[in-house]
Amino acid sequence: MSDLRQDQNLIALSVRMPRVTIGDTPILGNLSLTMRGGEFIAVVGPNGSGKTTFLRLLAGLLRGDGELLLNGVPLHRHALQHRARLISYLPQDTRQPVWPMPVRDIVALGLLPFDADLQTRYGSHEQAIDRQLADCDLAVIANRPVDRISGGERMRALLARALVGGQPLMLMDEPLTSLDPAHQLRFMQLLAERANAGHLVIAVLHDLDLALHFASRVLAFDKGAILADGSPAAIYASGILETIFGVSIRGADTEGGRILAMRP
Repeated sequence: MSDLRQDQNLIALSVRMPRVTIGDTPILGNLSLTMRGGEFIAVVGPNGSGKTTFLRLLAGLLRGDGELLLNGVPLHRHALQHRARLISYLPQDTRQPVWPMPVRDIVALGLLPFDADLQTRYGSHEQAIDRQLADCDLAVIANRPVDRISGGERMRALLARALVGGQPLMLMDEPLTSLDPAHQLRFMQLLAERANAGHLVIAVLHDLDLALHFASRVLAFDKGAILADGSPAAIYASGILETIFGVSIRGADTEGGRILAMRP
């Protein structure tokens, strides 16, 4: 367990890639950035701008020209089990799982990278599962088959699976899909708490209000490139969001933070 805690404290991801292609088609270009534990990074941009490809690259599901270093070591050189102990990944496709497993068992799948006798940083495996079920508001449906719950409940189960292992690098592709407003706020708070605890959280988000409110850093993508990289306040003030989304954005400051109004 001490090795995992050490990895968490030192987690850093460095990307230096001039090009990422799928087949012969260039998808991303000119990636040059470093991300560290303690950051909650929101990845925003219009459809088809390369956000999902970026997350798949960071997860090791794609290879590009150049280097991708996890804690100073090329990602592909990390043994698969060690990589799985460092990285949790929630893909965009929420149609899975297809097996009628109980919600609790779905959440338990997030602990597969860890040996049976290895305690997680939140205690035993069972304690970790119980805690995550409670955090994700799933305790009352823990024994219900996942094919007999709503889309929002299924998303919460998948989020709990991604969170339960406590991996120091968390990659989330549209984690708020199908969630009602209360659960959207709850999960953004959970992700922010993980970042505050030293994890590196990188999430693709379409809700600009929530991205600017909770994230500590924003990457704005368009046409396969990062056009802006900065604090939420700096990104908002730059006007880049209006440019890439093609909308007019105005903000109003309230006690709960800035609220955005968007018009064509």
